[in-house]
Amino acid sequence: MSLDAFMAAMGIDKAHFIGNSMGGQAALKLAVDHPARVDKLVVIGSGVIKAGSIFQPMPLEGIRNIANYYKDGGPSIAKMRQLAGKFGEQQISHYRRAGPRTV
Repeated sequence: MSLDAFMAAMGIDKAHFIGNSMGGQAALKLAVDHPARVDKLVVIGSGVIKAGSIFQPMPLEGIRNIANYYKDGGPSIAKMRQLAGKFGEQQISHYRRAGPRTV
């Protein structure tokens, strides 16, 4: 079942996605094929995105952030917010360092 079909079956019109590796590729495919379904997208360690892209932290940094998410009692809503916030901060920081680009 595709993510689009799953979302339709669950009655979900639009969602935020954080995808690692193959999950990142699946989320990217959904964003390309059905952009109206994707509100926010974070991709980590996906083969489709080169390291250092504004869409992901460097791979080891992403792995460290995910490991901390599972540490000390496991996942929680607060840890998910913190993890998502770190990815957003890293995207902004990387974009500012890289300067304006033409895509």
